[in-house]
Amino acid sequence: MSRLLIKVTRRPWDQSQRPEHVPVDDVPADCLNDLRVRENELSLWHIEEDEKNLNEVLTALAAARDFPDKMDILLFDSSIIEKLSLKLRSTLGKTPRADANAWHRDLVELSGRKLIDFAITVFYSAESRRVPESSIISLLKVAYDAGLLDKSMLKSDMVKKIGN
Repeated sequence: MSRLLIKVTRRPWDQSQRPEHVPVDDVPADCLNDLRVRENELSLWHIEEDEKNLNEVLTALAAARDFPDKMDILLFDSSIIEKLSLKLRSTLGKTPRADANAWHRDLVELSGRKLIDFAITVFYSAESRRVPESSIISLLKVAYDAGLLDKSMLKSDMVKKIGN
């Protein structure tokens, strides 16, 4: 089964850091803030079952940032979308890595309740990963050197760090 990826801030999603006042069937409120919903849509990325496109997606996400840094992600089974009766739409990503932009998806027509149900389900079922800064820089340098990044879309601090 394929999975979906969302970039997050690690601390709110760390189950071991769940505040005592938050019941086991709920999530810390900071998780909702971290989801960064815009116009009732939430940006996700499709990850193949064998994760063969994971590095492309990580590179795309990293290249869209101001500078290379560690990245925290959650990976979760795409069947969650159907289970929660959510709508997922394929939309072209807007990152400097054009070949990875086809992996972008949006959760659409979100409501407050749907977002809370999504957050609770992901909180308790997702795999959390931290990609270290050194790995991010390496991925970016390889893509930059191979001409896979649209250099006009890169921030100047990013180019300084990864360019030759």
